[in-house]
Amino acid sequence: MRNRTKFTNLLMPLAIVTMLLSVACDYSGITAPEADISANVVTANAASEINWVSWKPEIVERVRAQQLSSLLKLGERCDEDQSSDDYDCRVIIRKEGGKVGNRRLTSFNKVKIPANALHKKGKFGVGKEANVSVELISPEDEDLSFFLGVEFTVYRNPLVAFAHYEFRKDVRITLSYAQLDLDGVEDPTTLSIYWQDSVGDGWVLLEDLSFNPKRKTVSFWVDHFTRYGWAY
Repeated sequence: MRNRTKFTNLLMPLAIVTMLLSVACDYSGITAPEADISANVVTANAASEINWVSWKPEIVERVRAQQLSSLLKLGERCDEDQSSDDYDCRVIIRKEGGKVGNRRLTSFNKVKIPANALHKKGKFGVGKEANVSVELISPEDEDLSFFLGVEFTVYRNPLVAFAHYEFRKDVRITLSYAQLDLDGVEDPTTLSIYWQDSVGDGWVLLEDLSFNPKRKTVSFWVDHFTRYGWAY
């Protein structure tokens, strides 16, 4: 009996050490993914830190005038009659996908949405279809030059618009730099594109751009809608 007690006393410290090691491993397994997530957080820049590129003067005037009349009519499905210069709005069937924007209406600023890229239910759910618009933006206030750009919007229905929309799969956006005031820019393919962060007021540099010098466009794949602006 005395020998058994001694053996039990020897096992107790070993059991405690094993338990502590197990807890340490579990804690490491929990915290490691968090470290990975924090490392992948995008870095947003303040608008004042970015050298924005403006539209050509004639484009600025046209866009500002157009903004007053291009607002989506509440309670109505968008159609070709509501599309005009620098603005396009289409009904996209979720199961089919489609295109919004083209050369005539939005000067090659457009988006191609694959089938089933829109959510059916949930936070970003649109049901069977959604209104999707592409619009060139230019603020009246020169101090708000960072708001200049192209805005892409998804409407759950004609009454509810998503300020920022996240897709189930990547969509292909094409932007044109033919309307930009490139005075002092020798090579347009060195331009950068920033997207507006949905969490704060920052702007994030977009990577993996595909330039087409012949058409003066740049294309890229993203999984979200927001406002996109040019910089150098």
